[in-house]
Amino acid sequence: MWLLARLRLLLARRPWLYWLAVCLCAGSAWLAIHGSQARVEAERASWGSTITVWVAEVNTEAGAPIRAAPHEYPAAVVPPSAIAAEPTGVARRSIAAGEILVEGDLAGDADPPTGWVVLAVAADLAPVLVPGDSVAVMGNGQRLCDGLVTAVATEAPSGDGIEIAVPANCAGVTTTHLTAATVVLARLA
Repeated sequence: MWLLARLRLLLARRPWLYWLAVCLCAGSAWLAIHGSQARVEAERASWGSTITVWVAEVNTEAGAPIRAAPHEYPAAVVPPSAIAAEPTGVARRSIAAGEILVEGDLAGDADPPTGWVVLAVAADLAPVLVPGDSVAVMGNGQRLCDGLVTAVATEAPSGDGIEIAVPANCAGVTTTHLTAATVVLARLA
């Protein structure tokens, strides 16, 4: 106990020792932080240049619109087919949140998502459509599901026709309504 009392007496008589100890501690902390930051910057520089790519913000199912945000990643970890422009359209396959988007993740205007079924519909059962249009598939006045126009044929052997892609879980009921001739397509705005 007497050692602590002597130390307090020494510091009371010589306050510059106290401030010297405070400065040494602060300097040591600053050097440690500065060294850590320098190591982080050196590691970042070792990866090379960065590239802005688009990353999925939420889990997205096939056929759903993609919500993405731009992020900077080192060029060494970016896939060659990564998307550099803001994605438009729908997902061709299921995409997990945080996944870097690549060209194969996006369905083109008329590309059906993976797992969807393409069906032919008579053109007289639909408004004027073009490939890439989103449609509501109606049967007996009820909405069966949403679909995507993949092709419009004006010179088909049996006349005008439209090919639509629908989710696999809707294909059975849609074909039932197609054979009964109760399917009507409505363009979604």
